[in-house]
Amino acid sequence: MKIQHFRQGFNVSPRGFGQGEESPGPRQAGRPAVPRNRGILESKGEWLAFLDSDDAWLPKKLERQLETVKEQGCKASCTNAVRYVPGKGDLGSLLTWRKHRITLADLIGKNVIICSSALIHRSVLNRAKGFPEETSLRALEDYALWLRISTETDFAYVEEPQVIYLDDVENSIRAESENVLAQRSRVLANLSGWARTQKIALDYRKRIERALFKNAVLTIMADSMQAVSRLKRKLYQ
Repeated sequence: MKIQHFRQGFNVSPRGFGQGEESPGPRQAGRPAVPRNRGILESKGEWLAFLDSDDAWLPKKLERQLETVKEQGCKASCTNAVRYVPGKGDLGSLLTWRKHRITLADLIGKNVIICSSALIHRSVLNRAKGFPEETSLRALEDYALWLRISTETDFAYVEEPQVIYLDDVENSIRAESENVLAQRSRVLANLSGWARTQKIALDYRKRIERALFKNAVLTIMADSMQAVSRLKRKLYQ
């Protein structure tokens, strides 16, 4: 019974943290953002790291990252990972990223941060208000948080894999995901709304708005091409 209550407690949104306009007050939830935010509030350390239940850290992960953030002068870090696919085994490194840092400009183009590799300073997490809990960001809450954090600090990147990442798409909430443009549209819209309430550098705000506009244009173009394709199929049936 105690274990059941413990689990339920971590799946209730902590009031005033990680919540947007769509999620007022505490509630039961079935999304990763909620227990992650509860863990952030319950933790005591200066640095926080995340580990999904189906992934694993290599022994020197945290040591390597703390060295790297000190060298780079960053308040966040991430690493590459070994990609493990059920039935196929170790398929090598998950990422092809080669730079020493990951910036806001990099992340706007693509999410290259593995959640189980992230190490974040508490001060940055507090300003970002944790993982967004809006239902519209299901399976995208980590990407939304990395974007917020990147307005405060770059991510110092460790190229050598420090995580074993289980790539099991069929049994992941990623299997429910829509197309990339639609995902990016929702994440950028959330970032834009958040940025308007924060003291974010004007250059960053302009960059976010340009990315949102560009994504909207690409979405319209993609939808138009799909409509033309459907019309052609009907005409030649």
